[in-house]
This record gives sequence, structure tokens and C-alpha cells, in this order.
Amino acid sequence: MTFNTMSNELEIRKTSLYSTLDELRRSRLEIIDERNFKESILESISSAIVTFSPDGLLTSINATGRHFLGNDISVDMHFRDVFKGWDGMEQLTGQALATRSGYGRQPLQLDRPDGMTHFEVGFFPIGKDAEHGLTVTMRNETEKEKLREEMLRLDRLASLGKLSAGIAHEVRNPLTGIALLLDDLHDRSVTGSADQQMIKKAVNEIDRVERLVNALLNYSSPARAEFRVSDLNQVVNDTVLLMRRPAKRNGVSILLECGEIAVFRFDPEKIRQALLNIIRNAVEALPAGGSVRISTQACGETAVITVSDNGAGIREDDLSLIFEPFFTRKGAGTGLGLSITQRIVEEHHGRIQVESSPAGGTTFTILLPVT
Repeated sequence: MTFNTMSNELEIRKTSLYSTLDELRRSRLEIIDERNFKESILESISSAIVTFSPDGLLTSINATGRHFLGNDISVDMHFRDVFKGWDGMEQLTGQALATRSGYGRQPLQLDRPDGMTHFEVGFFPIGKDAEHGLTVTMRNETEKEKLREEMLRLDRLASLGKLSAGIAHEVRNPLTGIALLLDDLHDRSVTGSADQQMIKKAVNEIDRVERLVNALLNYSSPARAEFRVSDLNQVVNDTVLLMRRPAKRNGVSILLECGEIAVFRFDPEKIRQALLNIIRNAVEALPAGGSVRISTQACGETAVITVSDNGAGIREDDLSLIFEPFFTRKGAGTGLGLSITQRIVEEHHGRIQVESSPAGGTTFTILLPVT
């Protein structure tokens, strides 16, 4: 009887033990699944997530973190080595670990060879008072910052356009009256007298102001583009033909090389205007003579127009300003030519780029989508 009882108890305990082992196995699999699930989430996040122990050693880093910081980053590296070359990150991380304060998000700007890069970095404690370490997050905000700057630029242009239109309309009426009065005085004065010469100069200055007013009105209220299937090479040829004679008078030769480009939809008149602005600037940049090279080619789904001169180039400080309205280094001129050109290209959903150096002159590149 006792033996049978002991045997039954052993069987019950064995069954219970097997059941417990099964539960432990299931729990282990659930823990592994949950850990893999969390790791997959961390790996797929577009922000870098980096964690450090209380003494500043790296404990984990996700795929985006390795993309930002480099694939040679390994666990147990000190934060100073992890953030080497990242101006400001070493100090901010060290301060957060040492003082257990300064938590939260803040912007970080880095001047890289390919331009200014904008990040949003965050510092968050792990556990109460960071007793288990620190989590650092990094998110690349460069594209968002570019979009914000572009929106600000468009807002400025819209406001400027409204202001320009208002001023131009108000100025045009009194200008017309002054011009008529000066013409009358010019006719009444003695032919060849000093008074007549001064009046003539005044009339010429009024004509110059009127041209500026007309340019302001055209800039603030441009005609809408009329897209139609056209031959880009024909437009470029016609534009070069218009500029050959004035260029020759300045001792400038224009060299044209057209590649094969299929016809596509664009506004030929507006593209001609954009090209005229660029070629005219190139010719004016060569007061002692020189050459302007113009080429066209097709690159996949993009038509490319390139205009290069061998002049003195554009000052580095001015490169970021040349497309701003009213910016000019010329004694005369409205400073609207390149701004209008940029707007025409953008209206065609294209891009305009500029490269310049004192030794190599200036190259403008217009890229227009052909679809």
C-alpha cells in the first residue's frame, strides 16, 4: 500500500515537472519572440537609438545609429569614442551622465563637406535618476530644414511680389506725367543748349526707372506657362542666334553643341527667356572677351542645358545670393534676371545649379524633366 502511494506521488510529481518544463519552454519562446520583436522595431526606426551604462560605456546601438556613427562602433566603447568628430555630442552626453540632468531634445548643427547637416538629438535617463544609464536619440532633420527654408523663401517672394506690384503701379503714373513734362520742356529749349542736354539726361533716367517698374510688374505678375510639345534644341539655337551679334561686339565667341533630345512638353518662350538671362550674364562677365560654351543633352528622363563661361567667376560669398530678387553686383540692372530664370525652371518642375571658381569660370546647368 505504501509502495503504491509513493509510486503514484512520483508519477504526479513527474507529470507536474513535465508540465512546468513545458511552461518554462513556452515562456522562453515568448520572451525570445518579444525580444526579437522589440529588436526588429528598434532596427527599423529611422532615428538612431544608442544606450550607455552609467559609466559611459556603449551598451546597445541600432542600425540607424551605425549608419550615422559608423559600422566600426562596438559595445563597451566609451561615449567619447562613439561620438568622435561630432562637435557638441561628447560634451552633451558627458554632462547628462555626470550631472544626471539636461535631459530632453535639442537641435544640433554640423558643418560637413557636403553642406550643413541638421540633427535633433535627445537625452533620456534609464531608470530613476539614470541609475541604469542613458539613452541618446539622433534624428536627421536636414531635409525638413531645407523644406522649411524653401517655404520661407517662397513666402518672402510672394510678399515681395505683392509689394513690388503695389509700388510699381503707384510709381508708374507720376513717372508718365514727369516724362511728358520733360519732353515738352525739351522741345521748347534751345537746340543744343546745356538745358536741353540736361533735360535729355533726365528723360533717359526716367526711361531707366520705367524699365525697372516694368520688370517689377513682370516679376510680380508673370504670365502663366503655356506648355506644348516643342524642340528644345531649336529653342536653344534660336536663343544663341539672338545673342551672337551682341556677344561678338564684346569680343565673346559663343560655341554651341547640341545633343539628341526628343521633343517634349515645355513653354518655349519662357525657356528662351531663362536662357537669354543666363547667356547675357555670361557675356557681361567677359568685358575683355572670352568664350561661352552652351551644350544640350538627354540624361535618362531629363533634358540638360549647360552654359559655361571662362570669366572671373562668382565670389563664393555671392553664390548663395545670386537667385535672390534684386541682388546684383552690376552698376545697372534690376537684379531680377536670375530670380526670374529660377522661377521659370521651377515652374517646369526642373532644377537649376551653378558652379563657379576664379580659375574655371562659371557654369549654369538647367535640368528639365521630359515626362
